Amino acid sequence: MASARIYTYSVLFSSSKEFEDKVPYVSAILETPEGSRFASLLVGYKPDMEICVGQEVREIGQGENGMPIFSF
Repeated sequence: MASARIYTYSVLFSSSKEFEDKVPYVSAILETPEGSRFASLLVGYKPDMEICVGQEVREIGQGENGMPIFSF
């Protein structure tokens, strides 16, 4: 599986109806080793978890839409 690093992120504590069951969750811009950047939700967030720019995350599978899913 692929890995990426956190380029920037936000922890969201409120959301639209589609994501209510995920609050709080992390939305991030990730950067691949090649330098490509893309938006992703990060799974596995727990309140008070330390997150930092440059932190490595790993791909754990694909969502229903075929997009990769990343986790801490």
